[in-house]
Amino acid sequence: MAIEDEEPYSDCVVCFGERLREQRSEGSAICKHDSCKREYARRRAGLGTDEAERTALAPPAKAARTSCFKIREVLGVDMCVAASPRQQRAGRKADDDNIAYKVRGGFGEDKDDELIPETRWIRLSELVHNMDERSLIALDKWAGKLQKALQEARQRKRAQQEAAGESD
Repeated sequence: MAIEDEEPYSDCVVCFGERLREQRSEGSAICKHDSCKREYARRRAGLGTDEAERTALAPPAKAARTSCFKIREVLGVDMCVAASPRQQRAGRKADDDNIAYKVRGGFGEDKDDELIPETRWIRLSELVHNMDERSLIALDKWAGKLQKALQEARQRKRAQQEAAGESD
């Protein structure tokens, strides 16, 4: 299975799904990302034999998969989801499957759930699957505001640099 086809494991006790990798194995508490494996091993090595300490790192109960059903705010976009180190160096072909948005939204097993507020990276394919076009307008609004927000941030940084240069 290719990395871009993986289902992110949001219950990873190290990255909480931020690395967008699937669960290492059935019942595992971590995702397949190597840094999560190393960190989990480091944490376990530091534990004593106390039962409470061992259960602190026990795999979580199998939680139901939650999806985004409501967008409250869009915080960012990633056009190259889960690129390998080689792809990070050499580039990666632009593809609709490689687009993810960082959103604050409502998450649940289905639309009928009482949605739990959370911030996550969500693939565009999931958003399109779970929401109608009217609900996806937040993505377009955010994209429209992005250029102006970046220009304003750049101007503030220039002003800070100039002020710091004058005070030297």
